[in-house]
Amino acid sequence: MKKILLHGAFYGSNYGDVLFCEIFSKVISLNHTVLYGSTGKYIKKRLKLQNLSSEFIDFFRSDAVVFAPGGYFGEPNSTGLALNVWRIRMFFRHAYLGVICRALKKPYAIIGLGVGPINFSFGKKIIRYIFEGSRMTTVRDNESLLYLESMGVNTNDIEVTVDSIFGLKDELIDNKGIEYIRSLSINGKILVLHVSSGGDNAMQIVKAVNRFLILHKDYTLVVCTDFMVTKMNPFLSRIFKELEGTNYKVLDYKPENLTALLNYSTIVITSKLHVGIVAASFKKSVVSFPVHNKTKRFYDQINQSDRCLEMKLVTEDIALDMLEEFENKRIDFDVELVHKSKLNFKKLNDFLESLE
Repeated sequence: MKKILLHGAFYGSNYGDVLFCEIFSKVISLNHTVLYGSTGKYIKKRLKLQNLSSEFIDFFRSDAVVFAPGGYFGEPNSTGLALNVWRIRMFFRHAYLGVICRALKKPYAIIGLGVGPINFSFGKKIIRYIFEGSRMTTVRDNESLLYLESMGVNTNDIEVTVDSIFGLKDELIDNKGIEYIRSLSINGKILVLHVSSGGDNAMQIVKAVNRFLILHKDYTLVVCTDFMVTKMNPFLSRIFKELEGTNYKVLDYKPENLTALLNYSTIVITSKLHVGIVAASFKKSVVSFPVHNKTKRFYDQINQSDRCLEMKLVTEDIALDMLEEFENKRIDFDVELVHKSKLNFKKLNDFLESLE
């Protein structure tokens, strides 16, 4: 039994990152001890983790490192100071660990990451250095592979898969989440509104939802976030103000509650990646208005690009037209995509077995 340091963007309560931490720790812990050096308060409490060391200390205690999926090697749509802050944080939160792994010859695997864009030369050199030293690597889309090739990485042994969560719909369902959704006593169809950013364009989506609900009175609107909200933030306040006069329910965010809501939904409107991925895995109708360019890659990959429109291009009429168009069109996909998603876990287990 080896000690495996599990690394990811596990600092907060973000839905996708919580799922990654829980799923990967469950797989690794079947035969090994998991070290959780980079885990934040929310996940520590959720997994009942106590007396954790820092990631730097855990690195030296570990026999190997697994980089869990996420988009932490891809720049956000920011500019100026915000972008520079992200670049510094990317290095000191994530890239540094890959650098010391390779420098000190610690075996590591990179599983299901999304890569790019990276638009500064130092970042490209660091990522090339990290990926070229990985013993086992998969990336979640072809665009990630192309970004690595553009950075000079030899990609001959890198597998292109699909997001790790996409093939796990049965494993994600939790009875507590189902009980919670049933307690909401919703009759009829469910329209999920999940818009976590986007400024004035996002408000155009909310206005379109109001118009849609007037035309389709058999729907119940459920507003949700994909992270823990400790106090009302200005953006959510704008959404609720725009919804004045509309009947709706608000989800009590827990990952299992959100998963169950997506499973029970009819239509899901989302601005984020993993809410859409989980809903798509349940073959629901999804309409995506992403802020980050990484999200469109997934809809291209499953041949559903018509459902995805950049947030900055959204108007009220366009959003309503998309809702009407896709209301009765559930997502369908080739089962091969599920197999590619599960390939991430085969490669993870291959790496773990290689350590014996």
